[in-house]
Amino acid sequence: MQEVFLQVLDWVARFGYSAVVPALLLDPGGIPWPWVCLMAVAGQTKLNVVWMMAFGVLLMTVCDHGFYWLGAKGGKPLLKKVGQRFPSVESDIEKAETAMRRHDIWAIIFGRFLPVVGRFVGVGAALAGISYARFALCDFLGVLFTVVGFGVVAHFVGRKALEDPRLQTLIAVAMAVGVVFAIGAALWQFLRMRSAKTSAAKTSAD
Repeated sequence: MQEVFLQVLDWVARFGYSAVVPALLLDPGGIPWPWVCLMAVAGQTKLNVVWMMAFGVLLMTVCDHGFYWLGAKGGKPLLKKVGQRFPSVESDIEKAETAMRRHDIWAIIFGRFLPVVGRFVGVGAALAGISYARFALCDFLGVLFTVVGFGVVAHFVGRKALEDPRLQTLIAVAMAVGVVFAIGAALWQFLRMRSAKTSAAKTSAD
């Protein structure tokens, strides 16, 4: 964690408010530790936390929506072209698409906290056929949870508390429980829909 703090401080010294960009976009999925550390040291650097959060929300929203339209316009042909040059990226996008098909809106909101899936939420949603309006709403909730939720907690908890390994473990466990709950809720919804379709089919047959 100390190394992450030092890296973040280096970004702030070089880029100022633009340190938000690497702090949010270099995270491949999972707990956004660079962003958490940036918010924790923001007071020391005299940067305006509210402006940083607003910038972060805008940045992640633009990136997610850009990926969505890239997937919507390019579709599978674009994915195959990417795979010819970057096979690992194609595999990651396919995993994101699978997660979106299985868990729908839950994957959009919470999928960004999963390794691999978090990087390609937008393109995965487009390839899975999720409507833009549905994606936009759920993505906004996910972005708020990432940027504002983690940001506010990190800012008020502060650097010293974050360096305590017990708190790091607690955050990791809480995120794991949240993801499991989200997946369970999505599975429950899927089973309800399947049961409803089965009942409707039997009624039509009768």
